[in-house]
Amino acid sequence: MNKNEVVRLIGFNEFIYIIAKRKIIIIVITLISVLTAGYISFFMTSPVYQSQASVIVDKKGDSPSNENVQYDDVMMYQNLVKTYANIGSSDRIYAEASEKLNNSVPPDVIAKRVSVAPIEDTQMLTVSAQGESPKEALNLLKAVTNSFIEVSNSVYPAGDIRIVSDGKLPESPIKPNKRFNITVGFLIGIIFSIIIIFLLDYFDDKIKSIEDVKRNFSLPILGDIQMEEKIKGKQRELLIFKNSPESFVSQSYRILSTNIQSLGFDTNMKTILITSSSSSEGKSIIASNLALAIAEAGNKVLLLDCDLRMSSIHKKFNLSNQKGLSNLLIEKCKFEEVVQKYNNNLYILTSGEMCKNPSKNLSSIEMNRFLQEAKKLFDYIILDTPPVVSSSEAQILSKFVNSVLLVVASGQSEITKINRSIELLSHVKANVIGIVANKLKANKKDLKEYDNYHFKSIKDKKISISQ
Repeated sequence: MNKNEVVRLIGFNEFIYIIAKRKIIIIVITLISVLTAGYISFFMTSPVYQSQASVIVDKKGDSPSNENVQYDDVMMYQNLVKTYANIGSSDRIYAEASEKLNNSVPPDVIAKRVSVAPIEDTQMLTVSAQGESPKEALNLLKAVTNSFIEVSNSVYPAGDIRIVSDGKLPESPIKPNKRFNITVGFLIGIIFSIIIIFLLDYFDDKIKSIEDVKRNFSLPILGDIQMEEKIKGKQRELLIFKNSPESFVSQSYRILSTNIQSLGFDTNMKTILITSSSSSEGKSIIASNLALAIAEAGNKVLLLDCDLRMSSIHKKFNLSNQKGLSNLLIEKCKFEEVVQKYNNNLYILTSGEMCKNPSKNLSSIEMNRFLQEAKKLFDYIILDTPPVVSSSEAQILSKFVNSVLLVVASGQSEITKINRSIELLSHVKANVIGIVANKLKANKKDLKEYDNYHFKSIKDKKISISQ
């Protein structure tokens, strides 16, 4: 399904897959969020200590004993407590408390650090004071509580207000709540990172793994070429199958060769066109190493460089390109004059001299006739062609061959372009037999298992020979 055309509904399995694929992002962002919350809590936020005292409000004089009067007393006490709560929050209390502290704390600061609140369904109020140290909080509480009682008794003598419990020196700060802040940082990191990875997944149109190929395309995966970390740069352009025939990568080409040959048992699949959606995805490397792998199995193979614009097969095999396919088609050279024998089973026809109109020459009757004659001489013919999206040669030649193999490169091939390539090939009714996933990151477990097996195999051979 094309992401650019419709918003996908993500199922549970796909949700887990996307998260697992980018788990490093989740770990990094969550760790940063937790560390930031911890740093702010431990080093940037000043601690706040709180001390509390309780006062009780009573009515002066005797209380009547009948039930109606007792009910009236309850209502009176509720109003009385509210009245004293308002007195305790007045500017006069803050001003007098500031004086008791020798004006070391301004009244407006006291107003922010002190609260007087009634306790529901009781005759009591709670007085709370906060400070940057335990001693500051306790001193502020005592100053406010004493001022509260003095002012209350003078401005509203109808009630009697007394301290029930004095404030104590606080042992630990109430702010910041370090555990709570770190937990919130963790949750924010998780949520934020998940949002990021889904945005990345939505806008990232490139293939990243073999699972991406399986999820986005219905074509079978005939081969997956995993590149070892030690094979980098220009070494990737070399013929791995020739230079390291016992390597893990070479074994991947043997598997690809076996899969293709097994498909041809019933369909007489002799001509295989190899292409990709864009340039630099490794189609020429795949074609070259595959030709070597099929030839190793005892088949007579012709490798044909049909990229008349940007030919590269001759460079990989270190062959001359003075004469090749273009000379055969345009100058009517004989096949024997332009083909080059690489080994007993592999023959190579390079692109030859550049021509003005490659599409016209490749779509000619001469090209079709040549392929038909070549089928009689070789077991397999492998055609390396230009990318599908950038030129029409792959479409043209797909009409002359039995099968088409599409190469996709991890971290490079775009899903939309691959879909476009498949669509273009379907327009000419090309037989696209499958996909080769190239440039995959090597699975260390698979490499280790292969190395262990290969080493054991060599060791057993040596023992057998010595015996």
